[in-house]
Parts: sequence; structure tokens; C-alpha cells
Amino acid sequence: MQPVPRVFRHAIKQYIADSALSQIGIWLKEREQLAQRGSDILVFFYDEKAEDFVIRQVTHLEPLR
Repeated sequence: MQPVPRVFRHAIKQYIADSALSQIGIWLKEREQLAQRGSDILVFFYDEKAEDFVIRQVTHLEPLR
């Protein structure tokens, strides 16, 4: 979580309630049995120019041995 400008606060809160929380739940459920080392991150950004949300998954997991 990071601070957001007041002008975007309502749209971001609405997006979190309507979409992001369910997407996070699905993402976590998919990783329930994950046994790899490293990091796996789900990130949500608000693109001010496009006035839309961007979702990125950043994965740096090591292969299982």
C-alpha cells in the first residue's frame, strides 16, 4: 500500500472493493501449495494517463530440486 492523491482515492477504493480483493484471493489460492524459494508478487498500479488500473505479476522463483 502506498498513499494515493485525493483525486484518485474514490476510484482506487472502488477498484479494490470491486476487483482487486477477488483477484488477490484467486492469486493466493493458486499459490496455496507453493514450495519454491524466491518471491512472487502481485502488484496493482493506477495509470493516471490512461485512467485505468494495471496489474503486474513479478515472479522470481527458483526451480524445485
